[in-house]
Amino acid sequence: MVRDRTCPRCKTTSYRNPSMKLMINVCGHSLCESCVNLQYARGQAPCYECALNLKKSGFRIQLFDDPMVDREVHLRKKVLKIYNRRMQDFSSEYDFNNYLEQIEDIIIGLMGNKQWALDTMEKYKRDNQNDIKRNSAKQQWALTAIFTFDKERATVNEQIHLEKQNIEDAKLKLARAEQENKLQRLRQEQALLHKLEAGEDISSIIKFKEKIINREDTIETATVSFTANEEKKTESYIYEPIVFANDGLDVPSSDVLFRTGYTGA
Repeated sequence: MVRDRTCPRCKTTSYRNPSMKLMINVCGHSLCESCVNLQYARGQAPCYECALNLKKSGFRIQLFDDPMVDREVHLRKKVLKIYNRRMQDFSSEYDFNNYLEQIEDIIIGLMGNKQWALDTMEKYKRDNQNDIKRNSAKQQWALTAIFTFDKERATVNEQIHLEKQNIEDAKLKLARAEQENKLQRLRQEQALLHKLEAGEDISSIIKFKEKIINREDTIETATVSFTANEEKKTESYIYEPIVFANDGLDVPSSDVLFRTGYTGA
């Protein structure tokens, strides 16, 4: 059950004002948008609860019902942008686990407004600027690669879907052609029976039967050609070696060498 949000300053609820937006700052105390615009009209003022000096530009939309959850999520994102090393950057899993515990200690300290947590994070940021930038670039490259892969996979899936649809359409067309062929054959057999019952000349009946057989052969040939057109066949690759004419001039024969004086008698 979703509970109504209430502004702790003006006591306005989302039930009475559905368009109300709660906003939150670094201290974790929320205010509605109207109270923020009123109390921070000059751009800077103390928090109404903890008296921490806040800027109007630091307020953001509150996403969760509990403002502390919203604050923790925001702080965690901020810390992980600085502490962005991965397990492959450590020599052992033990060192990586210690690194993760250090991150959690800093997040807990920031949640309690501890100055040592802020100082530790700022010092780490100053001492590891190059590593932070390099790891951030790696993460951005990985996200781009994942996005490109997902896009290519979506394109391949779409092509597969189109091929399956074409196959289903071809099967449907073939089934319709076979059904039409059966109906045509049934009508022709009925017409032949009528001729026999009417006592027509046997030679005309034989000619009519031959016409039916020829027509069936024509229909079967058309059906085969139809199915052949539906299948796209590609020729097998045939290797042809490349011949380079790099052997120079032709070697003169022994008679030519003798006539030109290069060899003796």
